[in-house]
Amino acid sequence: MRVADEADAVALLVEAELGLERRKHVLPHRIAWAGVKEADRLTEVLGCKAGEVLEGLGGDGLAGPLRRQGGATGELPQRQVTAHGEVVVADQAEIGVLPCERHAGVGLGPVSDQVAEAPDPVRAGSGRIGQRRLEGVPVTVDIGEDGDAHGVKGGLEGYDRAVDRGRSRWPVALVAAVVVAEAAVLLLRPRDGVIDPASVNARSYFSPAELDRARDYRRPQLAIYGAQLAIQGGLLILLVRRPPRRLAQALRGPHRRPLVAGAAVGAGLALAIDLATLPLGAVSHKRAVDVGLSTQDWGPWAVDLAKATGIGTVLAGAGGALLLGLVRRFPRMWWAPASAGAVLVAVAFMYAGPVVLDPVFNRFDALPAGQARTDVLELARRAGVDVGEVYEVDASRRTTAANAYVTGLGQTKRVVLYDTLLQNFTRDEVRLVVAHELAHVRYRDVPHGLLFLAIVAPLTLLTAQRLTERLSPDRDTASVLPAAALAIALVSIPISILGNQLSRGVEARADTYSLELTNAPDPFISFERRIAVRNVADPDPPSWRTALLATHPPTIERIGAAVAYDRLTPGEDRRETRGGS
Repeated sequence: MRVADEADAVALLVEAELGLERRKHVLPHRIAWAGVKEADRLTEVLGCKAGEVLEGLGGDGLAGPLRRQGGATGELPQRQVTAHGEVVVADQAEIGVLPCERHAGVGLGPVSDQVAEAPDPVRAGSGRIGQRRLEGVPVTVDIGEDGDAHGVKGGLEGYDRAVDRGRSRWPVALVAAVVVAEAAVLLLRPRDGVIDPASVNARSYFSPAELDRARDYRRPQLAIYGAQLAIQGGLLILLVRRPPRRLAQALRGPHRRPLVAGAAVGAGLALAIDLATLPLGAVSHKRAVDVGLSTQDWGPWAVDLAKATGIGTVLAGAGGALLLGLVRRFPRMWWAPASAGAVLVAVAFMYAGPVVLDPVFNRFDALPAGQARTDVLELARRAGVDVGEVYEVDASRRTTAANAYVTGLGQTKRVVLYDTLLQNFTRDEVRLVVAHELAHVRYRDVPHGLLFLAIVAPLTLLTAQRLTERLSPDRDTASVLPAAALAIALVSIPISILGNQLSRGVEARADTYSLELTNAPDPFISFERRIAVRNVADPDPPSWRTALLATHPPTIERIGAAVAYDRLTPGEDRRETRGGS
C-alpha cells in the first residue's frame, strides 16, 4: 500500500503540509491485503475543491485546532463508525481542519480484524506545519491490493507518474555514467610510450612451487575479500529494507540538530561495518602471518586496526553530516554539490594525507645521503622532474613486502621507498623502481587521477541520488543515509572497474619509461620475478580478475614488456632514449 507521491500544485502543497511521505509504506509488510480499504480520493479527504483549499491555506480562513471542550463551528458531532474490513488512519485526537473539511467524515476508527498488525500512526511531522496551522490533520489513504493510489485522479496521477519515471531513470543514468567514465579513460589513457608486451610463459620465470604457493594464498584471500564485501553490502541492505523498529523510529523522528544525527549515523555505519567484517579480517591477517608476508603479532595488528577504525569512524561521521546537509538543502539535486565536494575532499586528502594521516601508522625519514639518494636525484635530473622529497618508510614493522609510491600535491609531493626495498634488492633494481615512480611525476599521473574523478563524479552521484530515492522515501532525516551509502557503493563498482583500466595503462607507461630511462631490461625482469615471490603475488592471474580488480598489469605481462624492450634494443644498440627533454 502506498501513499500518493505528489499532486498538482494544489494537492502537492496540501500533501506537503500534511507531512505525507512519498511512496512510503504506511502499513507494514505483514498486513493481509484482503478487505483493506480506505477513503477513495484526496479530494474526499479534504472534502473541498481546489479553490476552497487555496482559501483555507490563505491563513485567515483556516480554522484553529479543535479542542476537546468545543471549538470551531461545524465540529463533527460524533465519530463515524468504521465498517468491517476498513482501516481509517488519523494522526492525533485533536484535529485541525480546513473550513470546507468540517464534515469530511474522517475520524479515528477501529482496525479491522483482517489486519495482522496495526500500523504506526502516520506522521504529520514537518517543520513547516506549525507555520500554517495544519497540525493534526487526519491522513487517509486508499489501500488497494495492487498497491496503487486508487481514485486519485488528474494532476496527482500525472505528477506521480512523472516521479515514478524519474525514479526509474536510475538505470539510464547509470549507463550514462559508465559511458562518461569510459570516455574519460579514452581521454586520459596513455596514447604512446607503452611497449606492447611479448607473450611469455609464467613457468619460464617461476617454479611450480612458487606458482602453487602464490595461488594457494591469493585465491582464499580473494574469497575473504569477496565475503567482506558481501557482509558490508548485506548490512546496508538490511538497514535499508528491514531496519530494526526502534532504530527506524529514532532515525525518522524529528531532531533538533539533524546534522548531528547525520554524523552519528555515518559514524555508526562505519563502525558497524568494521565490526561485522572484523572476524574475516582476523582470518586474513592470520593467513598472511602463516605465509610469511605479515610481521605483526596480534597486539600491534590490533593497535593499527583501532587507529584505522577510529579515523574511519570520524571521517564517516563528517561525511554523513555533510551529505545529510546537502540532501536537506538541495533535495532535488544534491548530487551536484556532492560532486564538487568529492573532488575537493580528494584534493585535500592527497595534499594532507602524507603529512597528517600516514605518520599515524608509520615513521617516515628523509632518505639519508648515500648511494640510494644520489641515484634518486640523478635519475630525477635526467627525467627533468621535481621529485620534491624522497622518504624511506619503516614498512618492515608490518610486512616483508617491498614497494614504492608517489604521493602528495604541491609542497607535500614525495617519493616513498619501503625499507624492505632498499634492504633486499640490488642497486639496479632499486633504480628501476625509482625510475617507475618518477614517470608518474613526469606524466602528472596524480593530478590526472583527480581529473578523472572530476569527470566521473557528477553522473556517478546523479545515479546514486536516483537510486537513493528508489531505495528510501525519506529526504530530510538521517534515515536516508544507509540508502545513500548503499547506492553510492553499488554505483561506484562499474566506475571503479573502468578506473582500474585507466590505472593499468598508466602503470604500463611507467614501466616503459623506467626501462628507457635505465636501459636495464634484465634487472627489470629480475625485480618483477623477485617482488612477486616476496609479495606472494599470483604472477599470471585469470584475465577476469585482472579486468575487475587489478590496478597494475599482471607480473607476467610486465616481464613481457621487458622482453619486448630487449628485442627492440639488443646488445650495444641499446641507448637511453629518455633525458631531460
